[in-house]
This record gives sequence, structure tokens and C-alpha cells, in this order.
Amino acid sequence: MERINYGYVLEKRFPDSKWTRIHGTKGYQYDAYVWDDSNSIPLPSKTVLDNYWKTDRRETDIWIRFITQRDQKLKESDVYVLTDFPHANDASKQSWIDYRAALRTLPDNIVEPVCDENNQVKITWPAKPI
Repeated sequence: MERINYGYVLEKRFPDSKWTRIHGTKGYQYDAYVWDDSNSIPLPSKTVLDNYWKTDRRETDIWIRFITQRDQKLKESDVYVLTDFPHANDASKQSWIDYRAALRTLPDNIVEPVCDENNQVKITWPAKPI
């Protein structure tokens, strides 16, 4: 189950609104937030905030680290898809094309990346061709 950072979404999408999180609650609980009556709009529904999160989560620090690491892997493999790279055979060339495609689609296939003790994104990366 994905944990939605409702505080992040509220800050990003409703920067002028006033709200508080109930002491002792978790930030991924929709009911943990109390919307101030002085706001000009009502508290956005859970569905609205969930939909914003689908877009906004990719701007959080962990997603930026993930994309940076993924982009580095793509950059390191650029040479293997040049038309004049001397692959041993077509299967070898195709394996690099498939690897890079898997890297590009990876963000759509993970729910929420996590970091290890070295601040590196801890996911199973596609296997690099030999």
C-alpha cells in the first residue's frame, strides 16, 4: 500500500491554506489533518489529494535521487546503442536496447522508492547486459 504524504501535497497545492496535523498521527493518514475554517475552500477530498500525489511524488527528494541514479545508468549505457557500436551479434545489441527501455519505464513500475543507509535508492534495478 502506498503511503501518501498529504502534508507535502497540501503545502505544494494549497500554499496559502491553513491546516494542522493532529499531534501523534502519521503524515500519510488523510484524517490526521485538520483544515482551518478560515480557508476560502473546503478541505480537498482524499481522492483529490491522492490524485495530486501521483504527480507530485516525483518531485520529492527521494524521487529526484532515484531519477538521477536512473539517468546515470542510461548515460553509462548510451555508447551501447550507437549505430556503429561493434556488438558481437544482434541479440547483444537488442539486450542493451531492452535494458535501456526497462530503465526508462522503471518509474512507472515502482510505488515508492526507499533509500539505504548510504542514501542510495534501494530498488531492484534491471540487469545490465554482459
